[in-house]
Amino acid sequence: MLKEYLLGEQKFSFLWAHMCALFFIELFKKLGDEKMKKNESTTKYIIFVLLGAVSYGVLSTFVKLAYDDGFTLGQIVFSQAGIGCLVLWLLVFLKKLTNKGYRINFNKNDSVKLMLTGIPIGFTSIIYYKTVQEIPASMAILLLFQFTWMGNLVECMMEKRLPSKTQVMSIALLLIGTAFSSNVFNGGLSDLTFLGIIYGLLAACSYTAFTFVSGKVALSVDPIQRSALMLTGALIFIVILFPPTFIGDLKIVLPLLKYGVPIAFFGTVIPPLFFSIGVPVVGVGLTSILASIELPVATLASTTILHERSSMIQWIGILIILFGITFPEYIQKKFKHHVRPSSS
Repeated sequence: MLKEYLLGEQKFSFLWAHMCALFFIELFKKLGDEKMKKNESTTKYIIFVLLGAVSYGVLSTFVKLAYDDGFTLGQIVFSQAGIGCLVLWLLVFLKKLTNKGYRINFNKNDSVKLMLTGIPIGFTSIIYYKTVQEIPASMAILLLFQFTWMGNLVECMMEKRLPSKTQVMSIALLLIGTAFSSNVFNGGLSDLTFLGIIYGLLAACSYTAFTFVSGKVALSVDPIQRSALMLTGALIFIVILFPPTFIGDLKIVLPLLKYGVPIAFFGTVIPPLFFSIGVPVVGVGLTSILASIELPVATLASTTILHERSSMIQWIGILIILFGITFPEYIQKKFKHHVRPSSS
């Protein structure tokens, strides 16, 4: 009975994941601008962005598995930041060795700013992984995704203006989708803890802060070098909070690599590397839409690998959230399409 139930849950999750995929395909058809439609080579850059988002999506599942194997929060975040930092700096120096035109283009001031920018990365990782420890992985990613509407509100406060009608509708859709996805109408809150909710919302706030700060600091520095410097700052922050006293114990270090390597690659190497390749070509607007695939991927991974329960209501909520994220971009594109003829 249990085996049949789990197989039924997996088939159900795959069905809704397929619907999410169709949703993204239709959005791409509607939101892709004319220049991108004419240039088929942009497809590979879209794939880079999608793979970066998918990497983030499977992250919480590996963290949950590491907890189940007895590893602590400090061990997990240190292995992620340490291995990720090592790989990124290795990529920088390999690129320097193989490409004579490639140069280290940051100064002391840039390096300090970027390492300070890495503090929110470290804090987000710590708080988010603490959330994963407290509540199901599918709920943790849902709380983290609240950064989407938080970012809108922060932007309005920074610009000293009220949210537009489009932003208000988008935020409303995100909150409604969150209510459905949390299964609040079907007693789903029983899986949540008060601390888990607080940690999840703090992670969303921290990630919102990072997105705003990182978009304004040392933009002229090479993307891989920027990522390496920010992760160096995150690593220093993590080491201060969680001194790696276990580093000399091979009985801990070697088994930890089984989780530390994939968590580092999926969390700190692949996403910044692939985004640095894809975002300049795809554009920020479409990237924000494509990157939201992280949510259904995380839910699918937690259902199929961790065997967490999912329901139709939760997947409907995810679709509502995805629409809430894409809604402003869709309206903006539609508005531009109607305005363009009158301006000629």
